[in-house]
Amino acid sequence: MGYYPLMLDVSRCPVVLVGGGRDAEHKLFSLSDAQASLTIFAPKVTSAMLDIIQKHHLVWHQRSVQTTDLRGIRLVIAASEDPDDNRRVAHMARQAGVLVNTLDDPEHCDVMATSHFRRGHLLVSVFSGGLAPGVAKTLGKRLEALVSPQWSTLIERVNLLRRQLRAQDTSFAQRRQCLSDFVDQNLPDLFKQTPLAQGQVALVGAGPGAIDGLTIGAFKTLSQAEVVLYDRLVHPSILDAVPNLATRIHVGKTPGVATPTQTDIQEQLVHWARQGYRVVRLHGGDPFLFGRAGEEILALREAGISFQIIPGLTSALSAPALSGIPVTLRNVSDQLAIVTAHKASEKPNWSWLPHFAGTLLILMGMSTLEEVIRDLEANGRSADTPAAIVTWAGWEEQAEIRAPLAQLAAKAREHHMASPAVIIVGEVTTALGPRPAAPSDH
Repeated sequence: MGYYPLMLDVSRCPVVLVGGGRDAEHKLFSLSDAQASLTIFAPKVTSAMLDIIQKHHLVWHQRSVQTTDLRGIRLVIAASEDPDDNRRVAHMARQAGVLVNTLDDPEHCDVMATSHFRRGHLLVSVFSGGLAPGVAKTLGKRLEALVSPQWSTLIERVNLLRRQLRAQDTSFAQRRQCLSDFVDQNLPDLFKQTPLAQGQVALVGAGPGAIDGLTIGAFKTLSQAEVVLYDRLVHPSILDAVPNLATRIHVGKTPGVATPTQTDIQEQLVHWARQGYRVVRLHGGDPFLFGRAGEEILALREAGISFQIIPGLTSALSAPALSGIPVTLRNVSDQLAIVTAHKASEKPNWSWLPHFAGTLLILMGMSTLEEVIRDLEANGRSADTPAAIVTWAGWEEQAEIRAPLAQLAAKAREHHMASPAVIIVGEVTTALGPRPAAPSDH
């Protein structure tokens, strides 16, 4: 094995990533964590890759890479799902004098990626010479559970002491001995860290929008996860809380894209847990409000897998709050109902509505908005009833409209409102008047 371990500062040298599938997605997560100066070549990319591309304003060319694209490039990572195309890219890179890393093909690699994780300035790598990357990854995950954030603090303290000793004009031998003694004195406390139990699943609510809506319990669980299966509506900033070495699997439903079935998701939860991993099933909002967490619990119980539940803030309540709309208000509304306009096999049943005078919070209703409004009016809601729609609650793209029920669909079309959205029907939408804009508003 002729490998010499070095660290490459990818923020200073241009890197090309070729590929748009799951393997390229894993590469992109690591490269974006390292703040790489990155260009991506792929006709299509996964939805998770698209989120990262947009978040970090990366360059994405929807075509194959060509020799002329490699001018000024220092590193090429060939990670497409076609081994022949990866070898073509590797040959092209070598002809151009550019270092290349090829997915699962050591013979066509000039450089090899390691399994690694970060703790501040500390970066720990595990390398198998390309012979058994799965072994290196598993070992890296076990090590990651043992290395607490305090290791980064120790590095900062050692660096400070090192500078102080240099300022005192001490000899190299004196500095080395002093630093060694300092580290030895502090290591015992760091090694007291105990990893959590293995082989468990946590059903976690991610809340609406960015990471500031995540509960402390959810954050702690994510920071210790080894495998994370996450929905489409989980904000990219929340995935930043996931450890570097964790396996991230996008299982959300994306229109027009082949996505895993609920059975697939449940089988993956059982599979990873039986391998001894700490697994997180990350749901947008709250796992139990019109989600599939109940089915996942049944599957886990049947398989004998232990699990925990960490609730999240539901968009049904957060969206109105983020728009300054109280869902209940003294002398205005002392009841609320949360309903879904999406049914697996039949239309929603609104027969109870004439006997209900409170606030309606309707989820998953944008694709059938006009039909929903007709049903509400047919079941006793006046066309003049105040209403509102809040889309992308908690995201940078959050938007809202307010209008009488009869005008709501037209105004939604005018403002290009689309899912994800919460439809709010009731006097509470106008009871406090329009919300004044604030500098921190999305």
